[in-house]
Amino acid sequence: MGIDLTNNCVAWWKFDNVVSGFGGVVDSSGNDHHGMVNLNSQSLVTGTGLIGNSIRLHDGQDITVPSDSDFDFTLGPGGGFSCLCWIKSAGMYEWEGDLNVATHALISRMAASDPGSTACPWMFFIGGPPFGGDGLCATITFESYNQLMLSGTPLDEAYFADEKWHCCILNVSRVGNTVTATTYIDGSQCVTGSATVGLTESLMATTADLCIGTLAGTSFDITAWLDSFAIFDRALTSDERTWLYNDGDGQESLSDIVAPKTIFQQGSGSSMFRKTLFQQGG
Repeated sequence: MGIDLTNNCVAWWKFDNVVSGFGGVVDSSGNDHHGMVNLNSQSLVTGTGLIGNSIRLHDGQDITVPSDSDFDFTLGPGGGFSCLCWIKSAGMYEWEGDLNVATHALISRMAASDPGSTACPWMFFIGGPPFGGDGLCATITFESYNQLMLSGTPLDEAYFADEKWHCCILNVSRVGNTVTATTYIDGSQCVTGSATVGLTESLMATTADLCIGTLAGTSFDITAWLDSFAIFDRALTSDERTWLYNDGDGQESLSDIVAPKTIFQQGSGSSMFRKTLFQQGG
């Protein structure tokens, strides 16, 4: 069987045609979760990405995606979700030394009126105070304010400062009462952790917008080139993560399945003979 994540993709921002203002970041998943680039009185910077084009967030810029029920991952028994993004250093001074200088937000769902609190169902970030240590981190918050926080120091201080594209993945899954969250960097596991929750317990509910490149209401912004941010409504398998990473080259689509093609046809009517070729990428 091939890999096909098309129906599991909640949103996919490729940054190929970015303009300022609402709708400036197009959702290529078909679910119309288009984003707004908040320029913060600065210029819009775009350039060549890993695949197609990319956007560079800087000087407090971020992207807002309007709240939608598609982002309400209840995370009940058997549930899960995942996030994927590609980032590249923009030569920012923050990453020339210790990562532990601040939180660099990748993507989050947090109310601006209650920043940094347990009112955030989930956030994915490159660690630093106040939310975690060095590394690729995340927090998952349940309705009882029970938090699963991933933090650690598995990355070299200069890991992201090499001006190369890096693939970051957050995987969250639940089996019974156990929720497990794991981050991956460039195809390798970074940080993992688990928490026990109540049988009927789900993620903290919110109507907050989705934020790319910031934690709403805070100064924990990222300065970096961004390409291909995607959210899926379940945890990715090992094969899917490997395929999406593609040895650092990424993927231009969400499926490696090619539609069957007729390569030979002879005769007509009831005597017609047709040979069909089924192809699978890889």
